[in-house]
Amino acid sequence: MRPARTALLAALALTAALAPVTATPPALAATGVPVLADPGFELGGAGWQFTPGTGTAGNYPHSGSRLAYLDGGAGRQVSQSFTAAAPGVYDVSAWIATGGPNAAFTVRVNGTVAGTVPLAARAAYAGVGEHPCQIVR
Repeated sequence: MRPARTALLAALALTAALAPVTATPPALAATGVPVLADPGFELGGAGWQFTPGTGTAGNYPHSGSRLAYLDGGAGRQVSQSFTAAAPGVYDVSAWIATGGPNAAFTVRVNGTVAGTVPLAARAAYAGVGEHPCQIVR
């Protein structure tokens, strides 16, 4: 089973966390695929968690008028948790531009790293992901 891709828009590295949440999770599409809250950051990152040195801005969006940014340095993360409606394989992807080396796009399932894509320095946005993640409930 491969539900439709969930596209995330971000600048620099983005951590997409797939885990059960205690707060109200984002809605599910009719197909049962999770729908992320504010996927393009147009609402200022509503539904996302930001560590220090991260946030939203409007200086170089991929589309729309906003983006997520992560300043240089270790431990910077932008994430959103949600619960998958059913076990299966889900594709997770993002449009990412990086300002320097040593960035990564990481997907976690229940807190465990399911995959990481190292990111080279790249000023232009590029699609990253289509990373299949096995969700087991």
